[in-house]
Amino acid sequence: METVLASAVFRKPFSPVHNREQQLDELGVKLADSIRKILANARDKLYTGEEQVGKIEPHRILKNKTLELNNLKSRTNAATKAVINKARIQLTAQANRLAALNPKSVLQRGYSITTNKKTGLLVRNLEDVKIEDLLITELAGENLIESRVTKK
Repeated sequence: METVLASAVFRKPFSPVHNREQQLDELGVKLADSIRKILANARDKLYTGEEQVGKIEPHRILKNKTLELNNLKSRTNAATKAVINKARIQLTAQANRLAALNPKSVLQRGYSITTNKKTGLLVRNLEDVKIEDLLITELAGENLIESRVTKK
């Protein structure tokens, strides 16, 4: 039991969740930088285009480029939201899986965990105990029962 509880998953059960949160934050920063670069590039193209088209109906071309820039901005915002939502869903799924793996959640479903008091090892079958061994049975709510093996 101590070996199980000493594992990294039980010492820091939300470490994978925090790692995912960090990855999500890093993705958000990278995505924001990419969006800024895309928008800056689009603005540069717009200004370059203005010079070239200044002689041919500049108002119409400017209107088209502005619409194009707004469309690009909307698409990048939608893509950003989609990436963040997907990462949030994955993070929630991992948190749920982690909670389901917690031995304490098994106790809440009506099961118990029995260990040998002397060795601290889990009792999985009849061969794990001897007559006169003391056993500790853990129930939900951290309730404990101590019992002695009298018959096998």
